[in-house]
Amino acid sequence: MMEIAPSIVMPYPMTDICLHPEKYGLTIYDEQGLGSISDYLIMDSETMDRREIMGAYQEYLQSFVDEVKIMLNDGELSHEALSPFEYEVMKYCTGKSTIKAITDILYDRFGKPFGESHDELMERVIETLKILIKNTGFLLFRSRKG
Repeated sequence: MMEIAPSIVMPYPMTDICLHPEKYGLTIYDEQGLGSISDYLIMDSETMDRREIMGAYQEYLQSFVDEVKIMLNDGELSHEALSPFEYEVMKYCTGKSTIKAITDILYDRFGKPFGESHDELMERVIETLKILIKNTGFLLFRSRKG
């Protein structure tokens, strides 16, 4: 199983899109990001309000799901199973988490109970990421450690 998660661009604080939304044709109503939850928008574009953006996003998601179903049925994608650890590592690799953040999230469930140190679990996360990248070629995560 592979989790593929398309998402809407989010204007994270201190990014160019947040500091200069006019360059991107956006009006941001929550510049601090306090009211934004995951992909729930608190912004409008020059041509669409947030409801229209969410409608277009939902339409895109449905077409994405439909295309993946076709690819599965045609054998273009396999129905591979991941271990619980691999699944959890992959789940947090959506481009929003560092390797350290992923390790922090998974430590109490997958490191501590097995007597692994934080550093040992981080090495296992990195090795798992290498295998997943090699096998799927479809994994994104932040490259900056921290």
